[in-house]
Amino acid sequence: MAINGEVQLQEFDGATTVTLFDINNDPHTLTLAEGKAVAAAVGAEYRIRFAAKQAAMRALADVDLAAVDAIDQINAIEFANYLPIDPQE
Repeated sequence: MAINGEVQLQEFDGATTVTLFDINNDPHTLTLAEGKAVAAAVGAEYRIRFAAKQAAMRALADVDLAAVDAIDQINAIEFANYLPIDPQE
């Protein structure tokens, strides 16, 4: 289930906490406010990565497959190039 959906269901049921699971399937019990913050952060990161994927897909669609360098055009498309630069790095 999506993180935000789980938070909303728990809130609807009158709970004050929500248990979310990390990548290792370890449980983390959070307040609803903390759960909403996690959902917002994950959602924001997803939007960034989805937009980058869509940009890379558009770049692939723009490749001239009849061109002599079509394979080079395809190989030049790297997902990481479509992600915004993190100013903290």
